[in-house]
Amino acid sequence: MTFLELCKEVRSKAGITGTGPLTVVGQIGELGRIVSFTNEAYIELQDSREDWFFLRNDFTFNCTSTVSAYPTTTVSNLANWKDDTFRCYLTTADNEQWMTYIPWGAFRDLRLFGSSRTTTGKPIEFTIKPDKSLVLWPIPDAAYTVVGEYYRTAATMTVDADTPLFSRHQYVIIHGALMKQAAYISDPALFASSQNEYQKLLNQLTKNNRDKIFMGDPLA
Repeated sequence: MTFLELCKEVRSKAGITGTGPLTVVGQIGELGRIVSFTNEAYIELQDSREDWFFLRNDFTFNCTSTVSAYPTTTVSNLANWKDDTFRCYLTTADNEQWMTYIPWGAFRDLRLFGSSRTTTGKPIEFTIKPDKSLVLWPIPDAAYTVVGEYYRTAATMTVDADTPLFSRHQYVIIHGALMKQAAYISDPALFASSQNEYQKLLNQLTKNNRDKIFMGDPLA
């Protein structure tokens, strides 16, 4: 559904008479609240977990020879790096190699100490600093390419044709908005029914939009 269609469904299920909104842009009053509540429910849903599939995105950036530190501006709308996806290659992917993530504290003690500070070569390790910038090790000795994935920040819907990042279970947004509407107009029955549907749909969305955990082989 589009942003406009979601808002119309929220209005209908909230029992508000009429057929609108005709657009999500510039709405005020009751319909303005419906538009705001729908977008807020969408944003809060995205922010409820850091590992949604639909927030994952690819990145690619080119290293600069002799430069080991790279700011978060290497990608747009960064929320968190997916630290098990980093790879590095020179010129072509024929020599692509996995990179190992080292937590910042250990990296600082091991790689930013003594002669390790100035070691150069093809980066095989990296860390994520508290400000989410990256540090590669060894210091690149050429213009390597680093690729991987990251989790982006929550998206907003602003115009009629905007759509959520996920295509299934979109009614979770509608019921999230209905809970906000119910709280606003003090309607316990609407809140309870919307909350019940919201939780069921959230469980389905979570099941289909997170990494599945697989059991390993028995030890013996």
